[in-house]
Amino acid sequence: MADENKNLAVHPKRKRRFGKKTFIIIAAIAVLIYIAAATISSLLGSLSTTTALTGVLTESFRADGYIFRQQKVINAPCSGHLECIVSDGDRVSEGQVIGYIYSDTPNPETIDKIKELSHLLAQVGVNDSEKTYTSVSAASGSKVSSMIRDISDERSKRNISSAANSKDELNRLLKQGSEGSNKPLTAAEIQAELDSLNSGAGLLQTVKAETGGVFCPRTDGLEDALSSDKVKELSPSYLSELNDREPIITRSVEAGQPLCKIINNYSWYFAANVDSEQASALKEGQSIRMEFFDLSDTPIKGTVSRISAEESGLTTVVISTNRYVKGIYSTNRINADIVTVSVEGIKLPVSCLRVRDGVEGVFVIRLDKAKFVPVNVRYKNDKWAIVSPIENIGGIKLQMYDEVIADSKSVEEDKIVR
Repeated sequence: MADENKNLAVHPKRKRRFGKKTFIIIAAIAVLIYIAAATISSLLGSLSTTTALTGVLTESFRADGYIFRQQKVINAPCSGHLECIVSDGDRVSEGQVIGYIYSDTPNPETIDKIKELSHLLAQVGVNDSEKTYTSVSAASGSKVSSMIRDISDERSKRNISSAANSKDELNRLLKQGSEGSNKPLTAAEIQAELDSLNSGAGLLQTVKAETGGVFCPRTDGLEDALSSDKVKELSPSYLSELNDREPIITRSVEAGQPLCKIINNYSWYFAANVDSEQASALKEGQSIRMEFFDLSDTPIKGTVSRISAEESGLTTVVISTNRYVKGIYSTNRINADIVTVSVEGIKLPVSCLRVRDGVEGVFVIRLDKAKFVPVNVRYKNDKWAIVSPIENIGGIKLQMYDEVIADSKSVEEDKIVR
């Protein structure tokens, strides 16, 4: 009996120990759950996202090359001093007067007047009935011519003082004619006045454009080597040989020597030796863009017209175009950026892309959940992708300013991410 009472007295203590132990275990589990939840929440809170925005993805390479074109070299009909009456880069027509060759250098005032009359004559044309105004009357033309001859003679005799006085008188006469004459003249009268001035200035030959095109007052001896007829046979070795040739630019006018040239600007070519690996991204007939950053910030369109065989790791790429670039007609060798790819759309990091059930798409956050939306991948490289939306079966599609999950490898559909 005493033993039974003893056991009964001990039993409540065991119950109290068991209850305390259970409470500790439950509390520990609760703490672990809290820690796990906090960790998951922290991981989800640091989820990397990006915003769906419009962008452009380009692929390009830089090339040092040459300009090939059709160009007509005009040789000097005689020796002397050339005065061009059209400017570098002006378009001229066949038969148009582009300059005069004189026995000596005329004074600047006379040349200015000759240029003015030449431009007036070009505007009037050959229609004698059409009127215009000029600043020097036809009656004074012979006097001006006589004074010009006198000045030339005085200079040759080194009579500097007398030449200076005659020049002042000539300037006064030209100014007086400019202020006092408003007589309308026909094309024939303008031509007569122009002939009178040229005769007094010691004109030897008139230089006319032998074909239509863009006027360039310089030649460099590379015109034949850079003819558009050469593009069909260009090779890396041909362009390498051009690198060793120095342009030959002459300042004097010698009979029979190159004087100036007329360039056909309707079609021309850019050719360059590029690394064969870069050339492998191109194919004949492909449309590309070129940017001649030394001349203009405006890109132009072109077509890959020829890709040569490889030589020592180099390939000659020829690009044809008919687009205008300011300054291109005075240039033979130039650097260009060749833009092979230029795609516009929604620009995202490639890490956003995910293939799910054979469909490529991205995960976006909608109502704090991850939602998979399919996309059309238009172009991608190692870092970026250009995509466009595709209508999903459920009506969900990628939209501008969507929050896109940047690293979607561990994300699943409808997973709570916020």
